[in-house]
Amino acid sequence: MYITEVDYRTAITSEEQAVISEHPDEWQAAERVAIELASGYLRARYDVEATFAQRGMERNPLLVQVIVHLALYQMLHRLPYQMGYERYKELYDNAIQWLVDVQKGVNNPNLPSPTNPGTGKPNGLETIRSGGLKKNTYHY
Repeated sequence: MYITEVDYRTAITSEEQAVISEHPDEWQAAERVAIELASGYLRARYDVEATFAQRGMERNPLLVQVIVHLALYQMLHRLPYQMGYERYKELYDNAIQWLVDVQKGVNNPNLPSPTNPGTGKPNGLETIRSGGLKKNTYHY
């Protein structure tokens, strides 16, 4: 998968990781949900299949952190008494805000651009600016 157990060590304690690790199927399901959620924000501007196929040091560290925070929020119900709810909620909100900023073009992470499979060239999904001149009013 895109995320490894080592990636979680920056966000949770070893005790929290031990609790969550008891259910690897749910852990992987939460990661899939997090990746799909992030893909929805990234798909229009980036090649998400190529992005999430990357492994190791090829991965964008900010995106890895965002996926970890989204997955942790999905797995929060596994922790006793939802310990640390406020912390995980804040991390989740920050991750979503980062994805929104990427979608708007405010943040531009180093991720693969979508390409045309036939030509191998960019698909042309660049931002289009629109607008017009100020309306002229003529009084005779």
